[in-house]
Amino acid sequence: MKKKMKLQWLFATICLTIAILSTSCQSESSSEHGLGSIVDREKKREPFWDKYTLDDFVSKEEALTVDYDLNELLSFFKENNPDEELEGEKLSFSQVNLVFPVEIIRSGRFSDGRSSVGRYSIYKVHQGGLFYLFWDNSYTLNWNNDMSAFIHDSTVSISEPSVKLYAYLPADKRNLDFDTSITVGVSTADDVTKIDPYAEFNTLLSYGIVSYSFLDESTVVRIEYDSTGVDNSKILVVKDISYVNRTDSYSCFGDIFPSDLPDEKP
Repeated sequence: MKKKMKLQWLFATICLTIAILSTSCQSESSSEHGLGSIVDREKKREPFWDKYTLDDFVSKEEALTVDYDLNELLSFFKENNPDEELEGEKLSFSQVNLVFPVEIIRSGRFSDGRSSVGRYSIYKVHQGGLFYLFWDNSYTLNWNNDMSAFIHDSTVSISEPSVKLYAYLPADKRNLDFDTSITVGVSTADDVTKIDPYAEFNTLLSYGIVSYSFLDESTVVRIEYDSTGVDNSKILVVKDISYVNRTDSYSCFGDIFPSDLPDEKP
């Protein structure tokens, strides 16, 4: 009887040992295949834009190391740019960085030194010129090195930066002919975008809807609109055209540092 009990005990010990070894091997196998632990997987879900810093001093020549095809950039951002009047999430920093890694982030500023929320990034374009992303900074915490300290604080709400506007500026002078192509009281916003597909429309101003078009280093074209029609049938008709100082305007284009504008072709 004692011999039989010893054999049963030995058999149970062997089974337990095999089970422990099997569990250990499965754990190692999961780790090798990138599954990792729950903690590891949670870490991968953490926002990573806190690792980026605003740098207003590094030159674009030093910071921009990759040339991108203009058509690829336009295709990506047009496809992922929801209509402002339709529901849908804006393109996030994470989504952009995954496809087109961000190499530089500027703080943006006004000419008189006032603080600005016009943060932007730049991409070098293979065809010449530069491609700009202006970030929507309407989130709780400022974009700085200290944001990482708040990531695990459940009392703090963090919203990821998203794309507010994108625009391409060529290296040669832009040929924007508004004076002869646009008629006040007749032409519409659609006519304006045919001349400038990167026009920035601002619908949040108290005195109405305006658009801005980058003309040159010192000037943007400011166009005011009247809204006619009902609901989805509303049409924006050009009310006034003026030329204003770029850095004094309320346009995203006014935040671009002069040194970040495209270098003109020789």
